[in-house]
Amino acid sequence: MENKRSIILGGNTTIHLVLVLLGLGIMATTLYLTKHYFDALYPTGLGGGSICDLSSFFNCDAATHSKLSNIFGAPIGIFGLMIGLFILSNYLFRSVFVEGSLYFTLLLNAIGCLALALYSLIALGSLCPFCTVYYILSFLTLALFHFKSEYRTPSAKILVLFGLVQLMAGGSLHFYDKSKKREQLLIADSLIKDFDSYANLGNPKIPSPHRITSATPNFEDAPLRLSIFSDFQCPACKALSEALGAMARKYKGQINIQYYFFPLDSSCNSKMTHSVHDSACTAAYLATCTGDRFPEVHDQIFAHQEDINSAWLKRYAADLGVTSCFESPDTRKKIVDLIETGNSFNVQSTPTLLLNGVKIEGVLPLNQLFILCDELLRRNGQK
Repeated sequence: MENKRSIILGGNTTIHLVLVLLGLGIMATTLYLTKHYFDALYPTGLGGGSICDLSSFFNCDAATHSKLSNIFGAPIGIFGLMIGLFILSNYLFRSVFVEGSLYFTLLLNAIGCLALALYSLIALGSLCPFCTVYYILSFLTLALFHFKSEYRTPSAKILVLFGLVQLMAGGSLHFYDKSKKREQLLIADSLIKDFDSYANLGNPKIPSPHRITSATPNFEDAPLRLSIFSDFQCPACKALSEALGAMARKYKGQINIQYYFFPLDSSCNSKMTHSVHDSACTAAYLATCTGDRFPEVHDQIFAHQEDINSAWLKRYAADLGVTSCFESPDTRKKIVDLIETGNSFNVQSTPTLLLNGVKIEGVLPLNQLFILCDELLRRNGQK
């Protein structure tokens, strides 16, 4: 066999220590991300922060709620965890064939990391801190193999075996995800107790002119009253927006849903020291000009969230025939006034909800919103 440098069979103690630490770091990071995925999608309470949610830009929720967060219900973090195990398995098998296969796997992983990072920055407008740590650890591990090992050729048998391990790990979490969905049906009691422990802040004093759906002309007359403080460029707000249609259909004639703008954009929101979403105010200017078409426009803006910029919004305003209103200084004042309603409830992040006066921060799964709404209707004698 040709005498080549091997990071596993050769190398010094320092290199081995660094490689082990990188492998353990990758495993720890992906374990957290996998846990965060299930905690975010299947919370047992009404939200709360996490160490991964540092700001509107640096947070894990946008990635968790994105289309690329899972493969058939298995969070992609589990596949990173398997790569961490693969790194450490080199010391168990001590084979140059495993080493070459790992290099090939790390190379593919690095390409995937780069693609996901670009997707987060460009499509989601945010960056997941723990994902970023994983990307950095992955690139460092690849660099270590690149400079300290000359084994590049993968073994087809080892790659197939690793693929089967990945498939089994992903499959197990697929079924775990299904079991978590079933568990949601069993958490109603704890969720309702949690809801009841929150102070009732009442409904906003000034009703929003923007309704997603209406059961009664007067907002306070409906048995279910949902006020939403939202930002058109917020990924979690988009996730919530996609649930509103189901709520409107399920509780038709029983629920009023009103929308308040709370752009994380300093150009119209004085609470923001800098703009997190630089077209959020402009999107609000457009939406507030659309009158009875607001529900449709609301859905369209969120559907095109990745396309939102000044040029796109101007074209959409022209298509809707509201350019004059869209560009009017009076429109900005209307938005500022609606933002002040959010400030009166100390809105800190988007989305924030008021469900019959109880403040909920973040996105609850649709079935949990159903649990709360069903209970409120039961108490009102309508369920």
